[in-house]
Amino acid sequence: MKLGVILLNWNNGLATAAAARMAYGWKSCNPAIFVIDNGSADNCRGALAAECPRANYLYSKDNVGYGGGNNLGIKKAIGAGCDTIMLLNNDAVMREGDVAQLGRTLAGDRKVGVVGPALKETTRDGKPAWFLGGRDITRHIRTHRQVDEAGLRELRSGGPISVDYIPGTVFMARSYMFRNIGLLEEEYFFSGETADFCELVRRSGLTVLVDPQAEAVHDVDHGSVVRETLYRYYNLRNRFLFMRRHRVSRRGVLIPFWAACGLAMVVATAARLKFDSAHAAWLGLRDGLAGRFGNRNVAIIGI
Repeated sequence: MKLGVILLNWNNGLATAAAARMAYGWKSCNPAIFVIDNGSADNCRGALAAECPRANYLYSKDNVGYGGGNNLGIKKAIGAGCDTIMLLNNDAVMREGDVAQLGRTLAGDRKVGVVGPALKETTRDGKPAWFLGGRDITRHIRTHRQVDEAGLRELRSGGPISVDYIPGTVFMARSYMFRNIGLLEEEYFFSGETADFCELVRRSGLTVLVDPQAEAVHDVDHGSVVRETLYRYYNLRNRFLFMRRHRVSRRGVLIPFWAACGLAMVVATAARLKFDSAHAAWLGLRDGLAGRFGNRNVAIIGI
C-alpha cells in the first residue's frame, strides 16, 4: 500500500501541522502527506510551511471548500503514485496500528471501495460516544450511527460493518475509485461530499465499510462559530442537493419532509436565543429549496 494522506487546512495551521506530524509518525505505513491550504491568511501559510517541511504543500488562493480542497490533494496523490487515499481531518487523532488495520481491510477484499474507523467523540452533553459510519442523509436527521462501549465491543466480534457512507473525518479509499467514479462533488462545498461519493461507490457494486477494530478520536467543538452557523447551514442545505442528484423519484416526499425539519430547526434555535444559528438554518432551507449551492460563506458569516 502506498498511502497518500490529505490534510485540508482553513485558518488553523497549528492543528494541521500537528496532524501532519502525527501522520509522519506512522512509520509502517510510510505515508506521503499532502497539506492543502484552503485560502487561509498569510500567517497561517507561513506557519504551515515552517511546521510541515516534508509535506507536499499546496496553496489555493480561494477557499474552494471541502470537496475542492481535497480534490487538489487527491489529484496530487494519484499523480505521485499513491494507490490508497486517506482524507484526514486536522481535529482527528489516530494511531499507526489503526491506520494499518484500515489498510488491511481495504486490501483484503477487492469488493471494498471505502473504509473508515469507529470514531470516538464527546456529545453535546459531555458524554463519550462511538460513531460507526453514516446513514442515508435524506432519510435520517441524525445520520451518524451511535453506540456505547458495550455495543462497540459486541460489534468488534463480528468484523467490518456495511454502512451508507464514511464521514470525511477519516476516510480511506482506493485511488482508482476517484479515477473511475470521479472526484468529490464540489457543489456541496462543506458537508455531504463523502456521502455523495459513497453513494456512487455502492452503485458501482462495491461496499462501504466501517471496521470497528480500527478507531480514531474526533475532537468536536460543538460550540464553535463554524459548528453553529456554517455546519448548520450546509448540513441542511446539502440534503436538497443530494436529493437532486440521487433521490429524484422521491423528491415529492422528501422535499416537504426536509422543509418541515428546516422550519422546526429555525424555530427551535431561535427559541434558545441562538439567532445566528437560526439565521443559518433559515438560509440553508431557503437556498436548498431554491437550488442555490456552492460557496455561501459570505452570506452566513461574512467571509
